[in-house]
Amino acid sequence: MSIASPFAARRFLSRRLRRYRRQAMTDLIHPARFFHADGEHLLCTACPRHCRLADGQHGFCYVRKNQGGRLDLIAYGRPSAVAVDPIEKKP
Repeated sequence: MSIASPFAARRFLSRRLRRYRRQAMTDLIHPARFFHADGEHLLCTACPRHCRLADGQHGFCYVRKNQGGRLDLIAYGRPSAVAVDPIEKKP
């Protein structure tokens, strides 16, 4: 494949990066365990809020999402907070 201009090369790489990110996002979706079916909704029981989720809706935490009657963890395998802090501090 011959890429004629830098603009075309950038566009090609941008498309490839979007495809890679989309694949990476779907690889990290993991099925949740703490929920019950409540008619057409799912009742998340992971925390005291007990979110009632319709299809395609996120919970209050934005970590769980109802996707086609299945509760999935969207943030599985990703750190929620990172702090660079030494283990021992000088007095």
